Amino acid sequence: MNQLRKAVRDYLTMRRGLGFKLVKHESGLQEFVLFLRGKRSARITVNLALEWATQDANHKPYEWAARLSIVRGFARHWSATDASTEVPPLGLLPYQPPRAQPYFYSDHEIRTLLKAAKTRPSIDPLRPLDLPLSVWVAGGHGPAIG
Repeated sequence: MNQLRKAVRDYLTMRRGLGFKLVKHESGLQEFVLFLRGKRSARITVNLALEWATQDANHKPYEWAARLSIVRGFARHWSATDASTEVPPLGLLPYQPPRAQPYFYSDHEIRTLLKAAKTRPSIDPLRPLDLPLSVWVAGGHGPAIG
């Protein structure tokens, strides 16, 4: 088990050296190693990874998928050292986080915003017209954007 803990440290050091932030990965992988110890397993298996990822009923399905993704990345790395490591396949927990609801500005809010943009001081005499023109074009009065 000490070997896996050291492997997690080395993995995180390597990935951070490549520029990845890995904010939740460290605590998640340490929890996973403790989970494996509790299961008396020194080997990563798909079933154990899945059990660990979904063990908290308070988490949402997309959080389970994120937890499994953390283990998948490490398992892929560790499989080069330990051939008995099973890497959880993509799509095992295919949930996505809920999409943000778009906010639609009312006509009054748009008029207030445009009025404020026109009165905003600028050294560029055309600058106050940038936002109103952008809103006008995006509102379907000009060429399509995108």
